[in-house]
Amino acid sequence: MLLRETGFRVIVDEEVTEDFQTTCEAILRARRELEEELRGAERDDVFEEELEKKALTLQGISEGLLRRSLLVASKS
Repeated sequence: MLLRETGFRVIVDEEVTEDFQTTCEAILRARRELEEELRGAERDDVFEEELEKKALTLQGISEGLLRRSLLVASKS
């Protein structure tokens, strides 16, 4: 783990991928529900890019390519 290689001691390593996935799904759902308002506030290309990024993130999680951890470390 990179933290250990740089002289840190990991105190907590908590897997939070499931929570991250739930949050991404909620954001994607909200963006779709608020599409008209968001397209008015953002450019169309920004709106589309954000949808694509969240969809790709969810795909990566479902394929086991992405995970999220909460790390707490201290300098040894």
